[in-house]
Amino acid sequence: MRYMLTVVLVWLALIAAFIGFTLLHPPIPKDLGNVADLDLECSRFTVPVAGDTVQVWMRVHRVHDVPAVVLMLHGYAREHHRMWRYLAEPALTPAVVIAPDFRSSRRTGRLPTTLGAYELDDARAVLAWIEQQPQLKRLPICVFGEGLGGSVALLLAAEHPEIAAVAVDSPYATGRMAIEDALATQTHLESPRTVTACGRIVRAITGRDPFALDAVDAVRRYGDRPLLLVQSGIEDQIRRRQTLALENAAGGGAEGWLVLDAGMNQAWNRHRGEYAQRLWTFMRRAALKHLKSHPE
Repeated sequence: MRYMLTVVLVWLALIAAFIGFTLLHPPIPKDLGNVADLDLECSRFTVPVAGDTVQVWMRVHRVHDVPAVVLMLHGYAREHHRMWRYLAEPALTPAVVIAPDFRSSRRTGRLPTTLGAYELDDARAVLAWIEQQPQLKRLPICVFGEGLGGSVALLLAAEHPEIAAVAVDSPYATGRMAIEDALATQTHLESPRTVTACGRIVRAITGRDPFALDAVDAVRRYGDRPLLLVQSGIEDQIRRRQTLALENAAGGGAEGWLVLDAGMNQAWNRHRGEYAQRLWTFMRRAALKHLKSHPE
């Protein structure tokens, strides 16, 4: 009997470890959303970060409507190709788009997804690289991110007051909320013990505390700079409480768009033209405001 119990416990531990590893190293599709792959229109750069490197794609529009450098950060289980959809619809055009692959999404030598630890380091390195480029120095820097990339965008902007504006789509408010909502919507196992156990498994595999992610605090530190919060109305992966927490932290200073018929990061699929118009109009308005308040 003791032998059988030991075997069962070992198998359960192996299954838990396999699930944990898979969640932290998910398959990465080339998620273009039926739009053109813009890689051939980009310049590719290698940016150093913590003894490693991040790959960055830069697309320059010589004729543009949005006078800004827009850093675009993809979400969980995605890479930079996901960002090209936001340039596909007829709308205002940004001067420069920078789209990196987080090291947790690259094809070889991947790091585990860490709910912002490695990803924020990557974003910091790319921002530092942008600020070192002579041809980009005159342009305001705006940041767009979706899901995990949205959380990283908020954390990055809270640290860097030179960032002119941030737009985010369904970001995680905190690491704990992210795990709670994933368990609640995907497994219906949202007990405090299960959430704590998941956090411990992630920390054991990655060496990083997933509960350290706190975009709510980042919004408080972000101040009164322009902020656009896009939130899905269908609670398929995260619940609205996360965006409400971010809105409350902003104190009414954020521009919000609740898309009732869309799940997490699916608003573009439902309303492509409106999404592009809202996003790039917001970025243009923020960039012009920044240029007016920071004349050379």
